[in-house]
Amino acid sequence: MRSGKREQKRKLKKTLLTTALLACAVILVSCGSVDDSKDVEKFDASVTTAPTYAVTTAEKAESTAKETTAQTDSETMQSKTTTTKKTDKTTSSATSKTTGKKTDGTTSKAGQTTSHSQPTQQSTVTTAPKTDPTTTPGATTTSTSATTQSPAPILPRVDSREFLLQQLKEDRLREAAKQIMDGVQAGQANIAIDSGILKTSEIDDLMPFISMLEAESYVTPLSYHYMYSGSYVTGLKIDNYSKAHDKYLSEKSAVEAAVKKIVADANAKCADQYEKVLYFHDYIVRNCVYDLNTGVDGASAYGCLITGRAVCEGYAKAMMLLCSEAGIQCTLVIGDIERDGAVIGHMWNLINIDGAWTHVDVTWDDVVVNDENLCCYSYMGLTDSEIVYDHTIKPLSILNTYKAQSSAMNYHIKKGLYIKSEKDIAAVMEKAVEDAVASGTQTVTLKCADGKTYAKLCEIIRNEIYDYTNKAAEKTGGKAARNVNFFGQDGLNTAVIILRY
Repeated sequence: MRSGKREQKRKLKKTLLTTALLACAVILVSCGSVDDSKDVEKFDASVTTAPTYAVTTAEKAESTAKETTAQTDSETMQSKTTTTKKTDKTTSSATSKTTGKKTDGTTSKAGQTTSHSQPTQQSTVTTAPKTDPTTTPGATTTSTSATTQSPAPILPRVDSREFLLQQLKEDRLREAAKQIMDGVQAGQANIAIDSGILKTSEIDDLMPFISMLEAESYVTPLSYHYMYSGSYVTGLKIDNYSKAHDKYLSEKSAVEAAVKKIVADANAKCADQYEKVLYFHDYIVRNCVYDLNTGVDGASAYGCLITGRAVCEGYAKAMMLLCSEAGIQCTLVIGDIERDGAVIGHMWNLINIDGAWTHVDVTWDDVVVNDENLCCYSYMGLTDSEIVYDHTIKPLSILNTYKAQSSAMNYHIKKGLYIKSEKDIAAVMEKAVEDAVASGTQTVTLKCADGKTYAKLCEIIRNEIYDYTNKAAEKTGGKAARNVNFFGQDGLNTAVIILRY
């Protein structure tokens, strides 16, 4: 008998443990990949009489991407040799190198896979509608970026490569980059570099920069040897490119055509530079899915704009090419985020809109709810001091960097969604929800001037959101929300409301 009871207890414990593990797995799948103890302020739902909907971010758990490395035989070239490790990139990045151990005067250099990740954005959900959701017409999500105003003047195209090259600190570095880029674009296995223009201590930063220059199709060398004389590099031997040369040329051509079409549409619909950037932001979110299994294509604009599947590097490169074609200066930012104590690489954009540099992270504004790509705007127009709330900027040492110090291009300020004090919450929120319900838009993003106002806003969302949505439906004839998700970033004082009609 005792043996039978012990067996029952053992089975019960096993069942409880299995249930707990499954619950944890569901939570992990439904969330993004930044430590939510820092990134997300959670609230207990006060109304929960219908099934909840978990919010996930499009860029999730990239740090778990598979990375495999196979070692090549060393080669002898000239008087000294540099050997490499071949890296099979299941994900790819702008920071593309691995430094091996130095032995007997031989140094190893190769491509290194860098992961990209988004913050955890877990929703607090209130799901009990106070009116019958079937009594009003249906609604669909619409873009907030397109306008019917007179189109803005068409600006001269910015050459994205030349603009990036101008960020290099010295002319000799620009010349070295051009020589390497010319060789890469031609698919050369051996690339000569003029003596005295590239130091061996700079090659680790210049090769990732080459990846930034080639934004359309990821053709950066996966592994290479460099030859040197004294302290200067004299040439590169490319062990293997990420794709065949004819495939690279075909993909590059496809991207160039797509970019021209998207920009032509933006030029016809948007009234100013800001609206064009917002148009590109929304276009990428709505037409690209974050996917770890795209290989090197995911790290290029080809993955983002043609196959519709990319990682953060592909998102950022696509945005850079679109802005550049529209005559708007845009560059790439290399950085990190931290997840469970691990540092994970990430890439986003710095964009010069009407003279003000501002951070735009399209990947982190791509939110997935029930397999739908929804636009959020928490990372649209941040300053340096705001972006470092959950991003670490790590510029290459050979580059000059731009400063983003103005809040003038912040989405919430531009769109009247910035709440200065507690007394302004009701008016701003009422107008924002009313506009969303009237158009069928599913996301409402609000930003507060301080933490106290933000905390009050979140309390109101939790307790009163249906008062706002029902009132908006009655006033505009839109459909009342049947349930609502919301999540926030307390460091940014930003709350995102997701309406389910």
